Order: sequence, then C-alpha cells, then structure tokens
Amino acid sequence: MVLELIKEKFEVITKNPDQLKKLISLFGNFNIETSTMGGKVFWNTLIESNGYKLQQNKITGLCRILDDKDHRKAWGTVSSLETVIGELTTNTKESMDEIEKKIDKLIQWKEKGIITEEELQEKKKELMSKI
Repeated sequence: MVLELIKEKFEVITKNPDQLKKLISLFGNFNIETSTMGGKVFWNTLIESNGYKLQQNKITGLCRILDDKDHRKAWGTVSSLETVIGELTTNTKESMDEIEKKIDKLIQWKEKGIITEEELQEKKKELMSKI
C-alpha cells in the first residue's frame, strides 16, 4: 500500500522540475551519480514517469531513482523515500492553497477597481507558473 502511494506521488513530483530536484537532493544516502545497467536483473521498476524510473532492489528492498540515461540520481530506504515524498507533496498542496488565496484576493481587487483586468491576468499567470 505504501508503495502505491509513493508511485502516485512520484509521478506528480516528476512533472515539476523544482520538486524533482528537491526529491533527489533530500532522498536517501550520500549519492555518487553513476551509470547503471538499468536494473533489469536485481531491480523491479515500480514506475517510469517523465524520463525517470523509481526502482526497488529485489534482495535488499532499497529504492533508487534513475534518469532517462539510467544514471543513479538518488537511493535510500522505502521509509526515507516515503518521508521525503510526503513532505514534498504536502508542501506542494500548501503552496497551491496559498496561490489560490492570492488569486482570490486579486479578483477582489479587480472587482473593487484597485487593479485592471490586464494586471489581474498578468499576476494570475505569474502565480500559476509556481505550481
């Protein structure tokens, strides 16, 4: 069950380059980026998303993240992966809530004539780019 949630959240994170960088930097142990053979013997690929693979070792249970060239970007335990992904997706949700509140405030300002429609659209575009 834990792995199913991790897979869903991993897919969301790989769509956001900033979140992906955070995941790679926070997840697991000291990592030396190294080429791999893609994990066809000792690794199960849990999910492939946006050029990245999340794999789990068949013997040790450790997880790793590979890029589209099968370079290991990060590795660690399932529990550390669960913790980091949970924090990142929680922070993303909070950020989305904050952005939604800011957009609502901008709409109120536009209705009161404080800002123009053009300014509203410009600010909305700027805020939406942060999601």
